[in-house]
Amino acid sequence: MITAKIQGGIGNQMFQYALSRHLTVINDSSLSLDLTFAYNKSLRQDFSYRGFPLSSFNVQHNLTSISKLAKNISVPGVFPKMSKLINETKESVGVQDYIRESVADRFGYNETILAKRGNLYLDGYWQNEKYFKKIRELLIQEFTLVDGFDDSANEIADKIKQTRESVSIHIRRGDYVGHPRYKGICTKQYYKNAISFFRKNISKPMFFIFTDDVDYVKKELNIEGSVFVSRSEISLQEDLKLMSICNHNIIANSTFGWWGAWLNENEDKLVVTPSRWVNDSSNDGSSIIPDNWTII
Repeated sequence: MITAKIQGGIGNQMFQYALSRHLTVINDSSLSLDLTFAYNKSLRQDFSYRGFPLSSFNVQHNLTSISKLAKNISVPGVFPKMSKLINETKESVGVQDYIRESVADRFGYNETILAKRGNLYLDGYWQNEKYFKKIRELLIQEFTLVDGFDDSANEIADKIKQTRESVSIHIRRGDYVGHPRYKGICTKQYYKNAISFFRKNISKPMFFIFTDDVDYVKKELNIEGSVFVSRSEISLQEDLKLMSICNHNIIANSTFGWWGAWLNENEDKLVVTPSRWVNDSSNDGSSIIPDNWTII
């Protein structure tokens, strides 16, 4: 069995699922998702409770939690409380190999991971398409909405499909504003340059804006030929899928927008991305960017 620790928002959860799903294919094995951390509402630094938004997709899995687990296998090199959780997890599912993503591997690709065999427990973010690119068609199929679009999302979907050159723009504000890890990356100038790129390279683009701060976008960017998509009656998962049916994509340094662009099936798509993902001189996260996307 392959067991994946599920944590973070929907984009992070999709990365965790994608690698673990690929390993089930390689190992001809079943998949279990550990939701203990996802449903833990205790306050932690830079934490926002997200729950299990992945459940809105047609993902294949069983569910588990540490509360179901047994005990007492030593795992060196981690804090005592974490070690206890890992120990319990291992014995519960008969884990032979607990795989924890190293800080050095964040955003990158460790080729030894896909070579693992047997019962595995995956603890990490795994934010690189090389971990799952070979099962792209399977993931496109499984990252479809269980209940489809509701009426509001359907209306937007129809408009996107009727537009010859639709371009999604993801503008994330909220928890990113002023955050030292993310600030100064997706600036007004970044979006202006990205929009200019599309105006130069395709004929009469229409921009579909996905944002958590409509007032900011209207005031600071004032994008002509645009439609605001995000609204209370459209779910986060519907937003992501609507991004994916646009012809082209402008993304933020966010896994949410990354997946919206990656799931885009247009063979001629253009995807514009910022040059770095985080403010970290030792690892700026740029390795998360697929080779055929345009960096601005």
